[in-house]
Amino acid sequence: MMILGYLLVALVCMLPGGSSWPADREGKSPAYTTRFDYVNVDRFLSNTRLLNSYLACIMDKGPCTKEGNELKVILPDAIRTDCSKCTERQKAGIDKVTKYLQQNRKDQWKELSEKFDPDGSLRAKQAS
Repeated sequence: MMILGYLLVALVCMLPGGSSWPADREGKSPAYTTRFDYVNVDRFLSNTRLLNSYLACIMDKGPCTKEGNELKVILPDAIRTDCSKCTERQKAGIDKVTKYLQQNRKDQWKELSEKFDPDGSLRAKQAS
């Protein structure tokens, strides 16, 4: 799984209507909300308008919804912690979104990589 793909966990899990702030559950380690674990990732990826909107928000190229602004706060944590707060379903969603962007949206994937891994250190870590 690409480390930069972790930034997409929020993208998959942050559809309008909920908060993605980490929540402490019964004294366990904080985790991202599971509220959207059952989102149809294929439907999300096929919704060009919604996907473009979130990508523009992440890249500071367009307006952000409340959820988009929260996403921008969560991304550094998800990347820094190697998605330690992600559920297995979120990790599976990350794999799907990552592969989709790498295969179908190469320019946008390159922009995301340059923004969130400007020195290539995350990609180097992934390769080792």
